[in-house]
Amino acid sequence: MKEKLPRIKLKHGGHIDMTREDGDVVVSHDGHAVTLKKATGLQTLEMYALLEGLGDSVELAGSEETDGSE
Repeated sequence: MKEKLPRIKLKHGGHIDMTREDGDVVVSHDGHAVTLKKATGLQTLEMYALLEGLGDSVELAGSEETDGSE
């Protein structure tokens, strides 16, 4: 089963998607993807923290965008 993780909306208008499937986390942007094999929750959070600084806002799976001011 594929689980959608938070989407990072970039300042220039693109976005970075993160999904988890069978324990692997896939980070994708503009047709390119990196797979973190059997990534732990901590590894996923660390990757998200590294990429978050590039973003303008965050869209949680199944919710509206937030700019972090809430």
